Amino acid sequence: MSQQESPKEKLVDLLKSFDEAMLVTRASDGELRSRPMRIVATKPSGEMVFVTGLDQVKVDEILAEPQVNVACHDGKRSVSVSAKATVSNDRERIGLYHDKSWDLWFPEGVNDPNIALIDVHPSTAEYWDGSGLNRLKFAAAAAGALMRGEAMDPDSTEHGTVKMK
Repeated sequence: MSQQESPKEKLVDLLKSFDEAMLVTRASDGELRSRPMRIVATKPSGEMVFVTGLDQVKVDEILAEPQVNVACHDGKRSVSVSAKATVSNDRERIGLYHDKSWDLWFPEGVNDPNIALIDVHPSTAEYWDGSGLNRLKFAAAAAGALMRGEAMDPDSTEHGTVKMK
């Protein structure tokens, strides 16, 4: 994160670096369900878009309980997003995002009656970035804290909680 980059900008940059995420919904019995999803788009606001079939259980779960979580992790960086999800079958929007690979699941392409988008509207998000220079900064800060007998206090380039609205 540069000196001018805000924690929200840092979070959105991290989100844009992920191709896949775990989408967590609440089932009708109250249990949490998580499944891997390819991220179709990440907007500058932090909103994310996924593609799905209207016949999928996750659609029913979102319609019944729109509060979701999206989690991304690659071994060095992690993001957790608390959000509300909506389901859209707007053909114009589906056309904007459509990828030919989707035809494996939706043979009629954009006009397939089963195809839909899941829009995730973040309320709060948290990130952890242990990549690149942050990894070195963390190691140096951790060594210093150990030598002083103090607790670590990561800076906003390494960790932050962001109110998105």
